[in-house]
Amino acid sequence: MHSPKADKAETRGRKRLAPDESTSKRAIQLREAQRVHREKKALYIKELEDKVRILESEIKIQSDKVRTLEQELERERVGSLVCSVCSASASASASASSRSTSTVQLQPTTTTTTAAQPTPNYLLPLHTLATLSTSSTSNGPNEAIHHSPPSSFSPTSTSTTSDLFALPLTDLDSFLNTVVPRMLTSEELYGPMNVDHARLWMKTIPSLKVSGNGDRICDLFVVRACVCVCLSV
Repeated sequence: MHSPKADKAETRGRKRLAPDESTSKRAIQLREAQRVHREKKALYIKELEDKVRILESEIKIQSDKVRTLEQELERERVGSLVCSVCSASASASASASSRSTSTVQLQPTTTTTTAAQPTPNYLLPLHTLATLSTSSTSNGPNEAIHHSPPSSFSPTSTSTTSDLFALPLTDLDSFLNTVVPRMLTSEELYGPMNVDHARLWMKTIPSLKVSGNGDRICDLFVVRACVCVCLSV
């Protein structure tokens, strides 16, 4: 038999439940804890998804900004290269013009004096002709003045336009070549066109990287520079 002291020691502390009642209460507590854990987990996952969505939108905005900055940088680079080429061509044209100016200044200015042509006798007044005839008879037959016939004289007031139409085509071309200055090409004025930089610039364009249109355009530029004529300064 158990002593009363032992029974009192067994019932000390928490109140013991029946086996069925203790199992059902523990299951309820576990289910409640699992529900709270699931809710916390779902809330944490939702917060992470919201952060990911915000970060993706920020990444898209930053990528657009980076793309815009790259395009601006490419335009600035091409503009600087074009400015360098323009400055080089301008310096070449300035040197060419300075050379032409120095050539013009170095040429001596020669003044041609034409001998005074005697006036034909048939244009002289009558009293002058009488004086000339008297002096010729007094000087002798060997020193007589020979009068040129009017048919061999061409008046100076006659325009040369009618004479140009009477010339053959070959003579007319040679005459025009002597009168009209020859037209110089841009290659003769400024030297051959350098299109290497232009080829490199066009290769930087994404749509022209694998295409041959850039090289074709540069070749057309070179041909155009050889064909195009410019007035000589």
